[in-house]
Amino acid sequence: MKKEKHNLFIVTNKRQVPSLKILNYFNLADYFTEIISPDSYSANFTVKKQTLSFLMNKYQMPAKKTIFVGDSEDDREAAASNNIDFVAAVYGYGKAYTNQVYSINHPEQLLTLIFNN
Repeated sequence: MKKEKHNLFIVTNKRQVPSLKILNYFNLADYFTEIISPDSYSANFTVKKQTLSFLMNKYQMPAKKTIFVGDSEDDREAAASNNIDFVAAVYGYGKAYTNQVYSINHPEQLLTLIFNN
């Protein structure tokens, strides 16, 4: 994705230390431009829509060129409140709606979705 000039971010409700521990264990941390947790900044983020808005402003990400992948209703609402497309990751822990415009059953399907649209 980085070769194609796509930035990847993680917005998670997990704290920063365990999030980084998991990503480093699987050698995934370097794929992401930034990982934002509720405790990433002094202004703790309490809802994902605020976190996503902050991220979009910080990196000047236009809504039409941004997607949010998630597995929960909270994720879908965060995308909707920031006017960006939502991709339901139906393989995740949450119960993302599968009747979305976009849904994936495996992370690799995201590549097909991005590069074919």
